Amino acid sequence: MAVTTPIPQMFYLSDVLGRSVFDERGREVGKLRDMAALMGPRFPPISKLRVKAKGSTFLVPWSQVLGMQGSRLILRDPIPPAEVQLDERDLLLWRNVMDKQMVDLSGRKMLRVNDLTLATVGGQLCVTGVAIGFSAVLKRLGFLRAARWLRPISASSPGRRM
Repeated sequence: MAVTTPIPQMFYLSDVLGRSVFDERGREVGKLRDMAALMGPRFPPISKLRVKAKGSTFLVPWSQVLGMQGSRLILRDPIPPAEVQLDERDLLLWRNVMDKQMVDLSGRKMLRVNDLTLATVGGQLCVTGVAIGFSAVLKRLGFLRAARWLRPISASSPGRRM
């Protein structure tokens, strides 16, 4: 298996969801189905991974993550026992946040969460932002290049002043 690198400074939740999760020996453990964040702090830290393997789903504490290889998470050996449970403050991001309507911090507007930004804050991976808008949808669907290509066209379309 190639060298595991530290967690990137910033990436989107959609970059890693559905990707294979491996152990440090290079064996596939399963597919990443969700991440849990510990609610409370300004930037909620990622606390657990929800992994699906062979028809069952189990939770892995974030402390078991060694790093990443591209967009794949690498876990320590051995994989922890299946008794890991969600804490009352854990919030599953895919299940409970993505594609949901949220009120912005000023309480004025409803926003649809198209993706979440994750970044390293104080040595911990945390939820740092919400991606909204059409380009976030295109990125999540794998059309990021199209989103970049469309942006200049829409900015210079007839009837719109610069």
